[in-house]
Amino acid sequence: MTRSRIADFQNSFLVRVAGARVAILLVFHAVVFAACYALAWMVRFEFRLPATHIALLKGSLPYVVMLQLLVAIAFGFLRGWWRYVGIADVLRLVSGTFTALLILNVLWYVVDWTQFTPLVGVSRGVLLIDWAFALLTLLAHAFSSASAKTSRGKARSPRVRGMY
Repeated sequence: MTRSRIADFQNSFLVRVAGARVAILLVFHAVVFAACYALAWMVRFEFRLPATHIALLKGSLPYVVMLQLLVAIAFGFLRGWWRYVGIADVLRLVSGTFTALLILNVLWYVVDWTQFTPLVGVSRGVLLIDWAFALLTLLAHAFSSASAKTSRGKARSPRVRGMY
């Protein structure tokens, strides 16, 4: 094999791996958002979810998760899961999850004008608990991922850029 063919193979392989990584991160975020939303419903009703609210949970789940995924993509959550966690990364997570919460609350309040029925009957408390769970879960994953990557080969704690 010539050098150019080896370089072409390596480049095409890296492009395929990068695409698979983005797909895996997208699925990971979808699972996190869905689990946090379902857990928020359970916490809101003290783990005794009334039968009437199960239909609300099932009906609103795809819309809430889709909106959260779109905001995650817009805020760049799928880029670089992380060797070093910087303040910019943390702020991006906080602002992105808060933006999703804000959009959901705006949709909740303007449901009469927009006729967006999937949020009818959804408690604002559920949306707030979901925001907290999603933010904490994504931050915990980011810091644990950074910790695992920095501890390979060296025994040191993860660094938060901009903090030290």
